[in-house]
Amino acid sequence: VANRIFGLALGYHFKNESCSIVHNLYNNKYIEHRQFAFHNIKENMKGYFYIGGVPNNDHKVYKYKSAIQVNPNLPTWGFTLNDVVINNTVYHINKEAIVHSAMTRMFTSDDLYELLTTTVLKEFIERDVCRIKERSYQKYLECKKEIKDVYEEEIDFVFGKTVIQFKMKELFDYSRHSLFSTNTPKKIHGFDGVILCVEFINKFNYTVFDYDSKQVEFYSDRIGIFEKNTSDIKKRYNIKIR
Repeated sequence: VANRIFGLALGYHFKNESCSIVHNLYNNKYIEHRQFAFHNIKENMKGYFYIGGVPNNDHKVYKYKSAIQVNPNLPTWGFTLNDVVINNTVYHINKEAIVHSAMTRMFTSDDLYELLTTTVLKEFIERDVCRIKERSYQKYLECKKEIKDVYEEEIDFVFGKTVIQFKMKELFDYSRHSLFSTNTPKKIHGFDGVILCVEFINKFNYTVFDYDSKQVEFYSDRIGIFEKNTSDIKKRYNIKIR
């Protein structure tokens, strides 16, 4: 069973390719592409895990899609989270982000937790609609039903040229617990950036990890994914404060 410490050999870097599941299968000609992909990663969503490519290229039919180049200097699959946009205000984050498919929640990051709890969610905390809880040294929010007043507000995450648009409701589970938390005082894996966890991957219909193209691809029929240089995205970024 995979957890945050142990898991399958699917990392981006391998000193010895014989330790990589994907490379082993490719080198022995069992698969055509050095890729793996998640399709609705949770078991209760009837998800699938593919190695070697998505059958019939089913992922390419989705309306929203983007490919983000991997930063080879990071310890595993990852790239830079440049900005977060809330209420047409751009907050500069400029933190490296890595993907971790065996960690719960959506984001684990001190920076994102601080940003969200001191801006759009500050009022709810002050009114005791949301309470700060702690589990395994990680802080998160436990909220009352009034938090739904902010659910339809949009929050954009900017990774290089790619903008991924969420509704605030995507950042909470059905019990109104936040899907974002702080990192522990002892940083998980010693990583000080943003960890994109299983609930982040689960927002997309398909997530493809491609060794040859050196990129992570996202495909969705409902989560907006756009290029930053398009006019409809540019006009949202009219104030910059960080």
